[in-house]
Amino acid sequence: MTFTYGGRLESSHGTMDALEGKGPDDFVIHLYLDAKTHLPATMVYHEGKTEMQLWMTDFRTEEGIRFPHLLAWLADGNPVEEFRIDHLKINPKLRPEKFRR
Repeated sequence: MTFTYGGRLESSHGTMDALEGKGPDDFVIHLYLDAKTHLPATMVYHEGKTEMQLWMTDFRTEEGIRFPHLLAWLADGNPVEEFRIDHLKINPKLRPEKFRR
């Protein structure tokens, strides 16, 4: 994936820095970062003819890392899925017996 800076823009969610990413098979994604915090706000890409958006909000610090706790996917502007994280643990210790049947 290769990203290029697309400039600064004003939106209903505030000032954003726009990045465009290009990858294999003509894949293109637009990433919008909050200009003040530099945290990701949304990603826009296409699945076939459908425009997909992923909105990331409710950033909180968990174990020293700021992470979005609300992720919402939209397809052609219509809500598809919302995922809320109450708490997360980074690299938890997992016992091998958890993976045995």
